[in-house]
Amino acid sequence: MLLISLFESSDTMEILNGKWKVSIIACLCYQPMRYSELLKEVKGISGKMLSRELKDLEMNQLIERMLNTAPVAVEYKITEYGKRLNN
Repeated sequence: MLLISLFESSDTMEILNGKWKVSIIACLCYQPMRYSELLKEVKGISGKMLSRELKDLEMNQLIERMLNTAPVAVEYKITEYGKRLNN
């Protein structure tokens, strides 16, 4: 059991490496947000870095990119898998 826990901790740390990922996930824990809202909320992050981090988090299935059609807008929200990081 301890060995499994160590592997899970190692995987979590690998996925969340970097300066910005935890801040982005923390913002999305409360509500879905648009790119521009995240850019304002995560202090000090550049647009290029935010795009890169969002793509990485989406690839690791921690967040989901949602396309709304009326009006056309993209929002990001945390996935169920991403919520489990809190446990």
